Amino acid sequence: MNNILRMAFVAAVALVSANTFAQDVTFSLTKMVDNGWEKGQSLDNVEYSQKGVTIAFSKADGESDPVYREVEDSKGNKSVIAALTIGNKLTLTSEKLTFTKIKFKPTAQGKSPKSEKSGPNYEMSEGKYVGPEGETDATKYVWEGETSNFFVKNVTNSIGIEFNSVYVWTKDVATGVESVFQLDVKNGKVYDLNGTYVGNSLDNVTKSGVYVVNGKKTVVKK
Repeated sequence: MNNILRMAFVAAVALVSANTFAQDVTFSLTKMVDNGWEKGQSLDNVEYSQKGVTIAFSKADGESDPVYREVEDSKGNKSVIAALTIGNKLTLTSEKLTFTKIKFKPTAQGKSPKSEKSGPNYEMSEGKYVGPEGETDATKYVWEGETSNFFVKNVTNSIGIEFNSVYVWTKDVATGVESVFQLDVKNGKVYDLNGTYVGNSLDNVTKSGVYVVNGKKTVVKK
């Protein structure tokens, strides 16, 4: 009976696309205080690497530095964000991965890289980018294309382009397998492709490979 259940599980896994994964992941800039970033510090030439992807900031041709600063919303909730002043750049780079989609979570619509009727306030890597005009929440601030060296630059936004998070979808250059990366992975039952239970979190995984979390395939690189 166990063998039958295991075969049924493997067959179900085979129906999941081998190329895409639905795991929710993100670079959480607010949480970078846990990695040594300090409120009020300059982000010029500051970078952070996660699973083969590096996010970096630079003053570029701006008159002032990008900064890591605390903001407070109308309800009194505080968070720490990355702010690009005019001329500043944010870049994402990888040696082995190609970026296929990037989504920004700005602190407010007016502080986003956006495309409006009056024109965009940014420069960005070649590809398709959707700003807030007439778009749904699911498609706001989303770039799609293919590059291993992405950038966004504040060109005209005098109040600053500010981010809480940056979501990054990638594709392995060698295999073409797509995945998504973040700082935090949600807990859930994890199985290998043989249907063997390996734990309730990807933190329990000790070897590289493809695993199934909540019925979704996920690539793990150790």
